[in-house]
Amino acid sequence: FPNKTFNYCNLTDAPVERAVNLVKMSVDGYNIEGLEEFVGVLGGRLTDLRFFINKIRGGQTPRDALNDLITKATIEIRKIGFGDDTDDAKTIPWKGIQFWNVMKELARSDHVSYDAIKFSPFFNGDDTAIRAMEEAVLINILQLSGRPDQIQPGKPLYKAAFEHILSDSIFAATMELQTAQYMLSLETGKINKFEEELEKLGQLFVKQEGKWLLGGGHVPASVNERVKFLLSRLQKSHTNAEKWQLEVDRLKKVVASS
Repeated sequence: FPNKTFNYCNLTDAPVERAVNLVKMSVDGYNIEGLEEFVGVLGGRLTDLRFFINKIRGGQTPRDALNDLITKATIEIRKIGFGDDTDDAKTIPWKGIQFWNVMKELARSDHVSYDAIKFSPFFNGDDTAIRAMEEAVLINILQLSGRPDQIQPGKPLYKAAFEHILSDSIFAATMELQTAQYMLSLETGKINKFEEELEKLGQLFVKQEGKWLLGGGHVPASVNERVKFLLSRLQKSHTNAEKWQLEVDRLKKVVASS
């Protein structure tokens, strides 16, 4: 129906208070010390709450039950988000560093701006990979007036799992190394592009007796301004490339030592 508009309804998880009440009613008589704190981490996703309840009924403490669920979620995220091996990684419709950098932001905050992620260097305005992450239930995209507005973890438990993955110093160093290498390649590409354009501009002129000869013997003001702009961008990219090269060298040592 091309002429019809859609009405959006955001379905959210249950508030923590209701989730706590549900668990309390379901595990009455069991050890529930620290329940509110652990349910607060778990969130209000009913399926996860059911798993949590069953583990407590099976004799686990709320802390142990939550830790088991975080471990399970971590394994899910590693498999879905990064792939268990090289073959799995090839079938994932996004780059590992793309999900890594989304995951880092969501580990620090409950929500991140959709546009901030979309127009970051890792996506460059193309949200195809972001949509694919949502289809894989790794993230959830919140709508505002019919447009994407915020990104949050696919479910509340995933925030704790994201934090758990970030705490793995070896894996984090590996992903940060890949990120730094990617950023270095971006800056190197910019440098090559600026140098090529400067070379082409230089070939338009013939220098004799200290003057650029083109028509009236002077470099046109517009060309001169373009050269200044390219030189300033070239300097900025060189500075950024040096910074990322230092980071690559540092992270290589970290990975090697681990």
